[in-house]
Amino acid sequence: EERLILSLPGGGGFGLATERDPDRVARDVTDGLVSIERAREVYGVALTETSEHERYAVDTEATARLRAEAASYSTHDP
Repeated sequence: EERLILSLPGGGGFGLATERDPDRVARDVTDGLVSIERAREVYGVALTETSEHERYAVDTEATARLRAEAASYSTHDP
């Protein structure tokens, strides 16, 4: 018996990364699927570590600022 195991990275997703639900991004960071740095850079989500070790919560105000900045960059021509 032979087996072929193929392991591929996840897809690019659907829609703009900065429109993804911040709570889902926090869950992905908590689950180790996304780093806290990538959550900030790609999804525009600022997180804080909770009192429960290695669990993250959304910093709503900082996330709103990050996403507003991202939106202003995307509306300007390079």
